[in-house]
Amino acid sequence: MNNVKLKNLIVNSLGKDNDDGKITSELLAEIDYDFDKGFEENVLAKIFNTGKVIRYEFDRRLKFAFRSVSIATAAAVILLMISIFLQEGNLSIDSLLGVGDGYSESMVSLLTGD
Repeated sequence: MNNVKLKNLIVNSLGKDNDDGKITSELLAEIDYDFDKGFEENVLAKIFNTGKVIRYEFDRRLKFAFRSVSIATAAAVILLMISIFLQEGNLSIDSLLGVGDGYSESMVSLLTGD
C-alpha cells in the first residue's frame, strides 16, 4: 500500500460522519504486520525482566526503609539510656525497668512467694 492511499484512509477515518467502521476495517485490511522472528519471545523477555526490576526496586526501597527505622530506633534507645543515667545516676536493671528499690524488693517477694 502506498503512503498516499494510507494517508487518505486515515484522514477519511477521522471525518465527522460515521461510517460504522468501514474505513477502519479497510485500513486494517491494507496494513501488513510484519514481525521479526523471535518477536514474541523478546516481548515476553522484556515483560519478565521488567518484573524483576520492579521486584529489585521494591527490595531496595524496603531495605532503605528498614535501615532508616532501625537507625532512628537505635538513636531513641541511646537517648533513653542517657536520660535514665542522668536521672538515676546509674544504669542498673531496676533503673532500666523503671522500678525503684522498694518496689523491686516487693516484686521479687511476690514472684518467689517468700
